[in-house]
Amino acid sequence: MKHYSWTQYRRDAGFGFAMAVAFCAYTALPLGILGLVNLWETLGRKTLEVPWSTYGAAVAVVWSSYLIAGHLGAGAYFLTRPLHKWTLGWMITGAAMSTTIYGTIGYMLAIFYEPVGRHFLEHSTRADAWRLARSGAPLFAGLGALFGAYHSSRRAGRDTSDESEEHRSPTSGVTVVQPRLLTVEPHDSRMFCECCGYPTLRVPLVQDELEFDFAQRVCPLCEWESPRLTEAGVPVPDAPSAEERNDGRSLAEARASFARHVSMYDPARLEPWMLGPPSPEVIQRKGALREAYDALLAAPDSSLWDSWSTVRACEDALAAQVAADRDAN
Repeated sequence: MKHYSWTQYRRDAGFGFAMAVAFCAYTALPLGILGLVNLWETLGRKTLEVPWSTYGAAVAVVWSSYLIAGHLGAGAYFLTRPLHKWTLGWMITGAAMSTTIYGTIGYMLAIFYEPVGRHFLEHSTRADAWRLARSGAPLFAGLGALFGAYHSSRRAGRDTSDESEEHRSPTSGVTVVQPRLLTVEPHDSRMFCECCGYPTLRVPLVQDELEFDFAQRVCPLCEWESPRLTEAGVPVPDAPSAEERNDGRSLAEARASFARHVSMYDPARLEPWMLGPPSPEVIQRKGALREAYDALLAAPDSSLWDSWSTVRACEDALAAQVAADRDAN
């Protein structure tokens, strides 16, 4: 089914789980401080403001809320993927995720009002907790929709950047102009490798800003090492030359080798540090990945997500095979 695949769902769920774990880590500090206060009062034989049973329940409920909210939020993102072609679609995604995530936390506090919720919602009743959980939904939906619209505008700005480069497809030999960045999903922006011409170099996204100075530099397909970049996305001053970064090979030599061997290295001229030529399995995985990239760059908007899922699966297969060959040697 278009836009939906088990691989894509696992990626979305994994991202949601990572965010939930991050929020659990943020709450570990205040909960840890509260635990130390309890311990100090226990050793001093003082009356505990928060009994140990309540403290344990609070830890369990708060962390469970984040984990459940993260999973449900990822599910909302996955289900609304077909809508991401439009700004309205991103607004619906933002509203659904925000309502799901914060609604889950609110309802958990209402469900576990005794003994947890009443400590977070002082001077309230269980009915107040339920009322607050329900009444907060429209507010969070609106805020989520606004964030979705903002994210859509930022994404459109990246995808239609005035900065562009020429990339020659090694399979067709046709020079085409591609955006300097390719962003199919928000947390996975790619730069095009200057050797093979494919979008293989990941650029981290931190707080909605692309961190070019931490971008991936070694292409997993052709193995060409690109220059280190500044925060603005340009090569750092006085950076090593292409030959210094790539075992004495020029960019032209690397491109010619990639066209013949799917690698900047000629298997007949291995470097001293190399354990041996790539295995037939690695060559096969590289060929499949190159075909997947070509299909992605030629894909219409209606099949872009399917093509992207195929690329990610081929990337994972190549990485797993390279790791297996390395372990075998």
